Amino acid sequence: MLVQLLSTEERENINIKRLGRQHYVRIRIDGLRVGESIRVSREAFNWKGQTPKRFCNEIQKKTTKKFVVYLETSNTHWIIDRLK
Repeated sequence: MLVQLLSTEERENINIKRLGRQHYVRIRIDGLRVGESIRVSREAFNWKGQTPKRFCNEIQKKTTKKFVVYLETSNTHWIIDRLK
């Protein structure tokens, strides 16, 4: 059966989680601890205008976290440091 109607008891017995729409790199950036760094490949971003810098700026506006984003000289990866 493709679609099934659930009773209240059946629904309460099912473990669920909400669907998230966050990019996996954003989740990893948001989970950084102070002093940690990550290296993100350009292959992780396949659409125009989206970079880790944008994610960091959005997180910094909503929280007290601070990040610095660097670009490798080979232009293949970004380095993200969590400062605060």
